[in-house]
Amino acid sequence: MLICHYAKLPKKRDRHLHFIMATPFRNANLNTLVANGKRFMAYEIVERLKNSKHNHFLKQLENEVTRSDKKRGKLHQVFESSFDARHILAIRGRRLADQYHRLS
Repeated sequence: MLICHYAKLPKKRDRHLHFIMATPFRNANLNTLVANGKRFMAYEIVERLKNSKHNHFLKQLENEVTRSDKKRGKLHQVFESSFDARHILAIRGRRLADQYHRLS
């Protein structure tokens, strides 16, 4: 998978990112790709917070874990559990598949 473009939108109440992603896999499951990406980013974020001794941030992430997730062994809630996917085939007349092959 290749992230072609992204934009960070730092509104005070609605911080989020927009990504345009391309994958060489024709039938790739977007839910799985995003879930795995968020999971591995969360591991790295928590590890960096631990190494830099930002315990107050770690405590906030611990407090966001639901009871049911705690029972399953989850320790931190780094990301919101949802995302909104849109399928796009071209940007400004250029097919995303062509851009992927040009950038990879």
